[in-house]
Amino acid sequence: MGLIAVNLKEALAERLQSGLPITARPYRDIADETGCDEATVLRLTGEMIGEGLIRSFGAFADFERLGYEGLLCGLAAPENHIDEVAATLAARREVTHAYLRACEVNLWCTALVKGAEKECFADALRLCRCPFVVLRTRSRLKLRPTFRFSDSPEVAENDADDGVAGRDYVPSEEDIALLASLQVRFPLAPRPFDEAARKTGTTEEALLERLRFLRREGVLRRVGASLDHRRVGYAANALVAWDAEDPRTAGRTAARFPWVSHCYLREVWMNTLPFDWPYGLYTMLHARSREALDDCIRDMEKALSSHCVVLTTVRELKKTRYGEFS
Repeated sequence: MGLIAVNLKEALAERLQSGLPITARPYRDIADETGCDEATVLRLTGEMIGEGLIRSFGAFADFERLGYEGLLCGLAAPENHIDEVAATLAARREVTHAYLRACEVNLWCTALVKGAEKECFADALRLCRCPFVVLRTRSRLKLRPTFRFSDSPEVAENDADDGVAGRDYVPSEEDIALLASLQVRFPLAPRPFDEAARKTGTTEEALLERLRFLRREGVLRRVGASLDHRRVGYAANALVAWDAEDPRTAGRTAARFPWVSHCYLREVWMNTLPFDWPYGLYTMLHARSREALDDCIRDMEKALSSHCVVLTTVRELKKTRYGEFS
């Protein structure tokens, strides 16, 4: 493939992370932006999905606005039971992400729960027979990495909404089902929303109108691509937890760093570890090398004046999305 074609594919990958226009011919609209034609956009998008560069392609929703609660859980699994506990976590329907991290608290996962599912999940953690901490979300200060192929900052946009509580939107089963259906195998066709509408028993016009409403309400974040950051060149990443005196102020500072893709305020809901877990601010960092990652952390330590624990990713155990577990 020639240089121009490679650069077009990279430009398209970056553009698709921002989301498709919610229009009848979104791929044609993107073609107009990138200086090619609709058929090329469709072909290159399919190629990137097949190659694994695009890891997920479809609707990205705000789960909390849909009535779910997001939890972050860390378990201190004994060395000889790591694989067993990891398999148990990965098999859980409510667990969306799970990682082995370099820390005494070495198995970390995120889970989405509704109502009584929260206690059921806690019971499942107890059955793992190792100490754990469960943290619930207080506030989301930054979301959504937009990875760049160049050396420019990889996190260009922010989907976080600090303080979503109190909005009037009430989630419906119809909206949940609609968004779930659009998160897996979103159509690669000139009129993708028309194809999706026919599968859900509605019209293209009605579907577009509903999606625009959900996007205005902040329920639908975007319909687009999520890239495999390793294929873009970001080989090093870590979850860094901060013991900040004022977590909210520190979090707003942390969210401004370009290498931070996610920034959350969390609080302990349950802790069976044999020690306190004082960290209230959580940031996800990405860099092209371990050395670069260390530099990022040092810069943040100076800016935040806070103690941190670095939970370097050792192995990915599970990574799914809402439409794959609902």
